[in-house]
Amino acid sequence: MIAAHRGFRSIRPENTMCAFEASLGHCHYIELDVQVSSDGVPVIHHDDIPGRTCNISQLGLVPKRIDGYSYDELQTLDFGSWFIQADPFKTVKNGSVTEEALAGLMPQKLITLKELLAWRNSVGIPLNIEIKDQQGEKFDGKIVDLVLQEIKEADCDDQLIISSFNHEYLKQIKTRYPALALGALQESENPAELLAYLQELGATAYHPDKDLVTAELIRELRNHQIDVNIYTVNDVERQKSLLQYGATSIITDFPDLSILDQLK
Repeated sequence: MIAAHRGFRSIRPENTMCAFEASLGHCHYIELDVQVSSDGVPVIHHDDIPGRTCNISQLGLVPKRIDGYSYDELQTLDFGSWFIQADPFKTVKNGSVTEEALAGLMPQKLITLKELLAWRNSVGIPLNIEIKDQQGEKFDGKIVDLVLQEIKEADCDDQLIISSFNHEYLKQIKTRYPALALGALQESENPAELLAYLQELGATAYHPDKDLVTAELIRELRNHQIDVNIYTVNDVERQKSLLQYGATSIITDFPDLSILDQLK
């Protein structure tokens, strides 16, 4: 399968509604990130501190963590227009998307998990929800319950996989909402005795950085019914190799279902 990383973020500002909408028809599911505002609203955003992907500096505000702003304060910010000038993937420069097309979509507001799940239910696309690690911060002990409450209300748990680098969150979810599929994110190195570790964790999937995987690792986990969803793979030849090894999916900034046709 092909997953859109933070939506179709190579041609739209990441984790915005326009990025999610643009990914439809180009992927099997969408990956996104969840944090919490100071008043306990789960919102879709990647960075701990807003600034890279919004106009906070232009408004003269002092950047602080997402959980330092109320939901109403976050709603005053534009999380889309930065993309036009930053052109992070050079897709404006190479003509994949035009400034005019992007300008017509602006501004983009920060969306809540509730809003995104309602949209998901209307279009039917599965989601990979990453709960951002809040260890040592004010919502460390609350973010799991806040996210689970939104999922319960949306009633679409069979269309979701919940992932996190904080594997304690996954343990909490396994206890509180065992119906949810869980993906263990890993960046620097594979845990020792990986298969046993994932089985004890109750993970249904492993989400490693692309540099951590081998064909042998993929085969071992898949042989034990553990999916392998690999991030962030933008090189087409690498995508093909990983899928040929048996990876369940690749998570990419350039979602393109035609990659699968090339493997037939």
